[in-house]
Amino acid sequence: MVDAERACDSKAHARAAFKYKEVCDQARAAIYPRTRPWTPAAARAAAAARAAATARAAEETRAAEAKARAAKALAEAAARGNSKATDGRRKKVAAAPPPALEASALAYASATALSVMGMILTTYAIYLAKGEGPAFLPCISNTWDRAPGTYVSRWVLGNACALFYVVQVMMFFTSGDGKAWRWASLALGVGGVFCLSWVGAICDSANPDCRGYDPVHSAFAVTFFVLYDVKMLVVSLRERPGLVGLAVASCVCTALRAAPPGLDVTPNWALAVFEWSNVGLVCAWTVLQVRGTCGRAGWRLGMTSSDDADLVWGLSGRTCARACAALYLGTLAGSAVLGLWVGYLPVEPGVLWFISDMWAPVPGNWLSRWAVVLGTHFGYVAHASFYMATPPTYTLRRRGLAIALAAMFGLSIVGVCDESEDFSLHVFGALLYFVGYDAFIALTLLGDRLQGGVREGRAAWHAARDAVGVAALLVGAARAPARPRPRPRASAARLPSLPALAEWTDALLIIAFMQLDAHVHPECADCVDGVTVARRPAPPRRALLSWRGPARERAPF
Repeated sequence: MVDAERACDSKAHARAAFKYKEVCDQARAAIYPRTRPWTPAAARAAAAARAAATARAAEETRAAEAKARAAKALAEAAARGNSKATDGRRKKVAAAPPPALEASALAYASATALSVMGMILTTYAIYLAKGEGPAFLPCISNTWDRAPGTYVSRWVLGNACALFYVVQVMMFFTSGDGKAWRWASLALGVGGVFCLSWVGAICDSANPDCRGYDPVHSAFAVTFFVLYDVKMLVVSLRERPGLVGLAVASCVCTALRAAPPGLDVTPNWALAVFEWSNVGLVCAWTVLQVRGTCGRAGWRLGMTSSDDADLVWGLSGRTCARACAALYLGTLAGSAVLGLWVGYLPVEPGVLWFISDMWAPVPGNWLSRWAVVLGTHFGYVAHASFYMATPPTYTLRRRGLAIALAAMFGLSIVGVCDESEDFSLHVFGALLYFVGYDAFIALTLLGDRLQGGVREGRAAWHAARDAVGVAALLVGAARAPARPRPRPRASAARLPSLPALAEWTDALLIIAFMQLDAHVHPECADCVDGVTVARRPAPPRRALLSWRGPARERAPF
């Protein structure tokens, strides 16, 4: 009897053990689905994988905590003005700019095209208001022959061309064509926009408000349309067949307008219609091309951090400052050489001339209208980048940078309107530039002393920047630019003109301060104005199975 009971108990225990093993196997299979039976080796591999994942997570957590501690220490040091917290290396003291300074690729291209069309309509309205010619229909260039339309065209078209350069770069990166064709398209676009920028600087009339030259103006205009039409046609045929019609229509308009003089039998109003249509087709094609290649792919333009993972191409604030300085110094040197070669310099024998004396006669005025507008555009971007890269605690410097942007606008007025065209407007621009930039220098020097903008390891740059800034302030105060410029007497022709020398000195000290200030503040290299592309998530499942491509395997849920 006892043996029978023990046998029954043994069978019950065996059944329970078997059931327990079965339940455990099912639980393991639910948690770790396998294509092969669960084995001790598989268990050891799973345990090793879990351990590795845990170690990686712990390492990432430690790295994030260390980064947060470093950022907190740097912020506290900046708030205290403690320069010992930095070692002279580049410090990421500026966060990425706010999204409000970014624009989608489509919005950027649309704003660029609308600025050109808006400028044309504005100058046409001025042309009608002043009764300068027939209402229907003048050529676009005829609305730029008289002030103030000529000033508007020089300033707006110069800045719009700077924006068009960026659009060409963006189309280069978003193109799906081969490398050689992409570079050829970029060369055609940039070359065409370069010619267009000179169209605004050199108008087609020799009247006192314009002081241009029609053959040069027309040559640049025709070259722009030819180069850009070829780009439109090539890109449309290879990438966007739907835009071939716009490209062909633009080519037809260019051909009808560029007929040789002996074969030109088209009336003036018809030529104007073709010209207006040509500009509209170019702007429309550019916007539609950007919309098709960039607008739906997350491409954006604006200011961001230099370590942004989405950054594709860009220019830092320091690089833009260098470009501004190159155009600034190149314009001064080129204008002087050009004036000496042509013969309108020096104004008085043996006497140093003022800067504005180089930009009134032809062809010095052409160079200043083109280079000053482009240089100040780089100045806008550089100082806006400096502003975004400057921590909010440096309030004095940020206010000074806002004033510096206004000063750059004043310098652009000096370039687009010389003293022989409108002396009052020219002097206003000069005062705004020199007084405004001196205010920026003063606020920057004061802010670095009171709010801890000094960087350890950059003592030499800092001392040089301070010396140049103080010298610029002293020279600017001594110039008294509001007074009329005296002309030396013939008996004093052997001596240099001290007011002109002070003007040259002040101008050179200002551009030197800009460059040194960018080196004193290393965060100026951290804010980049460029092209970014958003990393978008994978498309939904129905897009993978659409007719646009071969069907793909469904992803598991």
